[in-house]
Amino acid sequence: MSEGTTIAFPLRRKDVADISGVTLHTASRILTVWEKVRLVVSRNQRPIIRQPSELLRIAEHAAG
Repeated sequence: MSEGTTIAFPLRRKDVADISGVTLHTASRILTVWEKVRLVVSRNQRPIIRQPSELLRIAEHAAG
């Protein structure tokens, strides 16, 4: 069984903050919550998206 979708290159929290246009603090806080509920796991700075449909739902809710 697949663990999820792995981002194939190193991605630091600072990178996520820059890409998404939020502060490092905000990105870190959100990623910490997502890791606690196992939406995302990180191995060697390579995130693994475990529940892409749930992240899509969160994104759609935030946009709407």
